[in-house]
Amino acid sequence: MTTMRCHYKTYSRKICFRYHILILFSVFMLMFNSASSLPGSQEYAYRVNGKTIALNLLNTTPPDLKEKLAEVSKQKNNSLYRVLQKPENGALLLLSNELIVELNAGQSISDLPALLPYPIKTIAPLRGSARQFKITLDILDPLQTLETVNYLSNNTLVAWAEPNLRQQIRESLLANDTYFDEQWYLEAPVGDLNEGEGVDVNIAGAWDLEVGRPDIVIAVLDDGVETSHYDLDGNIFRNPGEVPENSLDDDGNGFIDDVNGWNFYNNDADVDPQGADDIHGTPMAGLIAAEGFNQEGLAGVCPACKVLPIKINYNNQFVDNASIAEAIRYATEYADIINGSWTLEQESEAIISAINDGHVNGRGGKGALFVFAAGNSNTLPSSLSSSIQIQGTHRYTLQLTESASVGDAPAEAWIKSARIPGAAPINFPGEIPENWEISDNTQVTLQSNPKFSNEESCKIEVLKLTNASPENPTEISFTEEYNGEDLPETVSFSGWLTGSEGAKLLLEIDEMNDGVVDSTRSLSPRDYDFSIGFPAYLDASIAIGAVSEYGCRTNESRFGEKLDFVAPSGGVNTSLLEVLDRTGKAGYETGSYVTRGRGTSAAAAIASGVIGLMLSHNPQLTAQQVYNILRESSNEIGIEPNYIYQKSERYGYGLLDATKALQAVASTTTEASHAYLTIHLVGEGEVNSSNVDGIRCGYDCSHEYELGTVVQLEAIAKRNSKFASFGGSANCANGMVTVQRNTICSVKFSESKTNVDEGDESNPGAGALSVELSLFCYLLILAFRLITKREQYKGLFRPFYSHLFNAKSAQSRHQEYD
Repeated sequence: MTTMRCHYKTYSRKICFRYHILILFSVFMLMFNSASSLPGSQEYAYRVNGKTIALNLLNTTPPDLKEKLAEVSKQKNNSLYRVLQKPENGALLLLSNELIVELNAGQSISDLPALLPYPIKTIAPLRGSARQFKITLDILDPLQTLETVNYLSNNTLVAWAEPNLRQQIRESLLANDTYFDEQWYLEAPVGDLNEGEGVDVNIAGAWDLEVGRPDIVIAVLDDGVETSHYDLDGNIFRNPGEVPENSLDDDGNGFIDDVNGWNFYNNDADVDPQGADDIHGTPMAGLIAAEGFNQEGLAGVCPACKVLPIKINYNNQFVDNASIAEAIRYATEYADIINGSWTLEQESEAIISAINDGHVNGRGGKGALFVFAAGNSNTLPSSLSSSIQIQGTHRYTLQLTESASVGDAPAEAWIKSARIPGAAPINFPGEIPENWEISDNTQVTLQSNPKFSNEESCKIEVLKLTNASPENPTEISFTEEYNGEDLPETVSFSGWLTGSEGAKLLLEIDEMNDGVVDSTRSLSPRDYDFSIGFPAYLDASIAIGAVSEYGCRTNESRFGEKLDFVAPSGGVNTSLLEVLDRTGKAGYETGSYVTRGRGTSAAAAIASGVIGLMLSHNPQLTAQQVYNILRESSNEIGIEPNYIYQKSERYGYGLLDATKALQAVASTTTEASHAYLTIHLVGEGEVNSSNVDGIRCGYDCSHEYELGTVVQLEAIAKRNSKFASFGGSANCANGMVTVQRNTICSVKFSESKTNVDEGDESNPGAGALSVELSLFCYLLILAFRLITKREQYKGLFRPFYSHLFNAKSAQSRHQEYD
């Protein structure tokens, strides 16, 4: 292996790459979840943010993964890629012929081409930045991009330079409303936080003070938001300077028809989910600002705030750093809060610069709030599995072995559960199964797992295997009878393995029980990464971790000194969160809601909603003031959290408390003389307000009034609907509303059939009655006609007969043309 070559320095951090041989990828890419299958490699490097990062350059591509890189090549109109892999966790990065530079003050981009060792295809300014540019080189080998970056890093023309790497976004996974009772993370039963009760953001008291306002905008940078979802459509941001679908950049911001936001992956205005895997952004938007008090679905934390959808991902594809940086800069132009429920594997100066600029200059100089997921670590159990296919008695052997040097920590395996065909699922705590044969030297104990869980009440009971010595491996054997069909059945053990590089957990299966091993599988130790992810650990970001309903850090939630706060979320062996789903078959399930919210993704979204309430109550708060209030109002949580100067590595400053935060905001806020009246529509209809000229709420809407203004709401049903009820806040019940702070009214319309023969939903049996009356009238007319044939009765009945006939004709015409 050659020595490491460190190619460029930015932000005092050196990034190093390893490479094997020169390979050009046209439509090939490699994705591995483990680094164990890597070929031999050499090292390349560059610096960013003060660290040296080493990456492997891969030289093979499985055929089943060619399609993914083909999509990247097509979308970016670029067929030159090197596939790089971080050796510590197997994460993949794509190196192309693009780089990003920031010029030093007073320098001109026109001076750059003459300095470069390779010709330039294009130079494009990074949108939203005055001194940053994306450069596309005219080269055949992407490794020449690194050479160019290294050269520029030593030139006084530029402040920094970096390759425009493409990387995968790691989603840190997901009132009177129908499912509000299931939203335990908003308002759980009151109790001791350390006993698993009351672990929520304490929303009820906060909503007494504030439910949000439509001029507070929360950007959701994700894989798209379903803007037509009926529990979210009224809270989608609308760009006031843009005319929909006229193919013009009406407001001159450089984006055509960006009415609801922008798609930075496809560079167009379609911000909705498009791929089958685009199922993350909609749940996050719903946690933040699903419409509340509308008698439907869920309630977001800030149910009257607006969501700005910004699409940066598609189908879990690779996304380039320049696009993410531009998306962040776009968000700070319109949004007060930027939510990123994800992490990135590799730092980027362009992204760091965009966040720092927004933190200082956003919101008119008050500073935008950047809320990022701390990240989900790789501490979830590994699976050691194989399969059997024939009936009969099978013998299984589980062996912990190692070839450790003196001084190495002994190998340890922690078995969480097991699934053996023909036997009941095995979970711990419990007794070790009676038919398990344990070797004499084996150290096997049932105990809590302190390494991968936390406080005593939250530890997971596991079966622990400790190797006595390298010469005498730990061994467990047992037999089970399988009488199922001759089809593949999975054998699996779920758990963790630690120890030296030579440690192995082996699973051997003797399918015939004849002393001959038919199948062997092995599990190797891996490094468990608990550190806060990028960009959450930046000083300009707010890093949010996750706690379960038991008040403990969820197993996968990353932690460390850069963690700021925690919020409720789902995790392993804990309750998941009820969240919005893409409607129909496009989402996780076929409905519009799903219990799938988990991880620091959901926790970050909840935190963004809390901050939305704070800024709604006082829009003049600076970013630093918001952070200070959150720090002072959060609750210490956990049994042994080790808070030092108010802060814990596992929980930051503690569990967010929306009520305490809003009370703190209220104590520093001068009472405003105006408030918003927000109207949510349920069903097909419109609403008119008597106090505002021209307001015709054909969709959800809001308007600002002086406090105490009395507003008469007029519900206007459409052809196939009828007015059902007013609802929402207490003062909305009869449609005569006195505007107070936090007034949200819902206007509900139900379906109504226009054909009187089909009946009226509000009057069961009305259709049958109409038919009976029509039959009676027909018989009556027939009788009149028979009677009036007699000459002596014509003069007596003709006036009544004519009146009845004319009335019936008028009714028929009314039914036909109404």
